[in-house]
Amino acid sequence: MSRNFWSRLAGLAFVFFIAFSAVAGIQYWFVGREQRETARRQLQDSAALVREDIAFTPSWNLVGYRRTTSEGAADSILILSGGGTIIDASGYAPGMTGRISILSASNLRESSMDWARESR
Repeated sequence: MSRNFWSRLAGLAFVFFIAFSAVAGIQYWFVGREQRETARRQLQDSAALVREDIAFTPSWNLVGYRRTTSEGAADSILILSGGGTIIDASGYAPGMTGRISILSASNLRESSMDWARESR
């Protein structure tokens, strides 16, 4: 075997290495993108189901929500009001809630007085 043969074989191996590496990188990117898109779509569909079950009008109407099992819903659900009050929590995923603090009696009185002023 001549030296020319081995150098061509090494060059051909290098070309195949680059080609297969590029294809593997593209596949990795494509599959990751599709997985993220599928997860996003499933979560949006699940949130839409829960939103329909709640049927929020000017007030909370949770009768339909309580009667359903939310089949097809996400494993963990956290429903918050506009003010941050937890309405329902099902399952737990770390990081689902932010920092939580317990209100003291004085803070509770102040927030209820603020709420009373806003509701007038």
